[in-house]
Order: sequence, then C-alpha cells, then structure tokens
Amino acid sequence: MKKIALLTVLALFTFGMTDSCGQEFRPAYYNFSYSTQKIVDEDVRSYGCAFTMGRSYVVAPRRRAGTVRFAIDATWLDLQYTRYVDPHARHDDFMGSFEVGYGVGPSLHIDLEGSLSIHTYLHLGHSLSILSLMSYDYGMVIPSFGTSVSAGGALSWEVFSLGVEARRLWSIFGLHTSDLRIYAGFRF
Repeated sequence: MKKIALLTVLALFTFGMTDSCGQEFRPAYYNFSYSTQKIVDEDVRSYGCAFTMGRSYVVAPRRRAGTVRFAIDATWLDLQYTRYVDPHARHDDFMGSFEVGYGVGPSLHIDLEGSLSIHTYLHLGHSLSILSLMSYDYGMVIPSFGTSVSAGGALSWEVFSLGVEARRLWSIFGLHTSDLRIYAGFRF
C-alpha cells in the first residue's frame, strides 16, 4: 500500500512540475524514422522505418542558466520494421524483423534563439523482436527479447524536429544489432 501511495505522489508531483514550466516547452514527441540496422558479425545490409512516441517529464521546474531544462524521457512505444538484404542469398530469400519496445532515460533540453531548441537524450529500454527468415524451401520465425541503449539528439523549431539516434540491442538469443535512425518528428 505504501508503494502505491508513493508512486501516486511521485506521478502527481512529476505532472505538476511539467505543467509549471510554461507553454513554450513541448513535452510530447512523435518521431518517424528511416533506419539502417546491422546484425553484429553478419554481412547483411538493411533498411527500415520506425515510429516512436513518448513524453519528457521535467525534473526541475526552473530552467538552469536561463535556457537549460533537465528531464526524464519515457518512450512509451517504439516500433521498428527492418528488411535485410544478404548479398550472398538468392533473390527470392527474405529476411526481416519487427520490433516493439519502450525506453526511459535522462534528457537535456536547451532553448536557443526564438522557438529553436536542442534536445539530447540517453535511453535504456527493452525490446521484443521477431526475426523472419523465408526461402523457397524453408521458413523460420525467431522471437527474441533484449535490452537496448539509444542515444541521440534533435533540433526543434516550434512543433517540428529533425534528429539522429544510435541504438544498440542485446538479445537473450544472441542476436545483437546496432542501428542508426534519422528522424523527423513533432513535439506537442
């Protein structure tokens, strides 16, 4: 019972701090990404897309040095589809993966001139991945669960943002991936 009460107080306190920062801070984010992913120790190229949705919760209601805010980001939904191209495979072979995950971590928001701002972050999260291998004579689906670390930054103007993110995923089944995302997003 004490844990529930403590979590409720912390949640209300966090929401209260976020609302007290003023209207110019836009805490919710939605990112649409183009991604390239590499399976570690494999010779395959890839391309894909991703959608990320989350919110920044400001830790201190006052800005530091007049322009800097510290926040905790909660990425509630991280969806990614990747299509792999193996140069040694036949043209009818298919290899792709679908991932769904979430992440939490610190972020730094720096307000620049006018409505321009910079956002940097480091997230630790978990991801459920399904790798699909299809060929003319066989098919295989490999589910996997792993831990991911992502770091990135974005430049925002009003509600629009452009950014880049690097991710690394360690899976319990030995499938380790690293990817780079370039994204366009919206902050509300």
